[in-house]
Amino acid sequence: MSEKARALAFTSIGHFANDGVFLLFTLLIVYYNGVGVSVTLLGTLAIVYNIIDGATAPKIGAFVGRSDKAVYMSLGIALEGIAIAAFAASFAVGAYMYWLLIAGIVLLGVGQAFYHPIGSSVLRHVYGDKAPSAMGINGSVGSVGRALFPSLITVAVVAWGVSIGLGSMALIMFALAVILFFGLRVFEHSSYIVKHGKPEKSMDYATTRKVHSHFISTLTSITLLKSMFMAGTTIFIGAYINSMFHSTVIVGIFLTLSFLPAILGQLVFGKVTERMGGRYAITMTTASLVPIFAIFMLTNYLPFLILTYSAYAFFAYTGFPVILGYIGQVIPERHMTAIGARIWGIGTVLGGAAGIAAATALLDMGLSMQQMLWSMIIFGIIATALLPRLKR
Repeated sequence: MSEKARALAFTSIGHFANDGVFLLFTLLIVYYNGVGVSVTLLGTLAIVYNIIDGATAPKIGAFVGRSDKAVYMSLGIALEGIAIAAFAASFAVGAYMYWLLIAGIVLLGVGQAFYHPIGSSVLRHVYGDKAPSAMGINGSVGSVGRALFPSLITVAVVAWGVSIGLGSMALIMFALAVILFFGLRVFEHSSYIVKHGKPEKSMDYATTRKVHSHFISTLTSITLLKSMFMAGTTIFIGAYINSMFHSTVIVGIFLTLSFLPAILGQLVFGKVTERMGGRYAITMTTASLVPIFAIFMLTNYLPFLILTYSAYAFFAYTGFPVILGYIGQVIPERHMTAIGARIWGIGTVLGGAAGIAAATALLDMGLSMQQMLWSMIIFGIIATALLPRLKR
């Protein structure tokens, strides 16, 4: 297997596993609420999980950049597997449900922080200017995991119960972590650069951040506001659908079918980023979200809900090739891992935590689920208004 094929194959496996748990807590909110855990508490724990993810991502990105080892991706997937095992155990041992739930939240937050800075860095080093397209292919495999896992979990839970069903998913994550460990041991960024005669001649990290400060701050702000809108609505979208149809099976089917178009979206916008530039791609994938989501909110007819949310997911869940691909076009390769992790951690993840906090607060104030979802649109509007400030 060639170096490029190996890099794409194993980082794609990592993305499949990592994004497979993206909707896990959205589904778990339905299960935990069904056994008496309040939606407000679950929303608060979702905030904690995102804060842990966002706070640790820059540190992990900097650490991996210094250590030069892509194999740490397998550690992140293993931690996610342990988190799922803790969630499974919480349903089996009711007396310790809350402690195991909290443990799972912490482990899931730390585990989620590994993939994106490592995966994007590997592909950028191996593919160079063609990295956005490779990220699009890689991201589409991640979207397969994101679409497939809710149905896999739903089927496993229906067949074996919540505890054993989640436990089976934990075993899958452990198996994927082992595959990644053996597949990524050979990747060291510095050896790749020396091997191909591309020694680094870029600025130091502090100077790079200063020179590109406008780009970094603007992209982080847009990403943060966009993520507030996306995460604050996505985390409760399963509960919203369940409130209409009163069926966890329909929720699982809705999540799977609605997120399938994101597979194509990653491929399309990876190419758009490579050929037309990251600024154009992020403008398309941000400005489209508010009008599509508003249309989604206008009906309670299931096929139309699936159709409109599918269109929303097509544009929304393209951050890997678009955001990280754009960063790779602007930031020198030497510092892409660290700066990419910072923008992703603060913008995407902490922005997501802030969005979940806002949504949870609105529900706690007495707004209905539908009123809260409508209110969250304001963050998408502000993110769209900031787009003209991006680097041309």
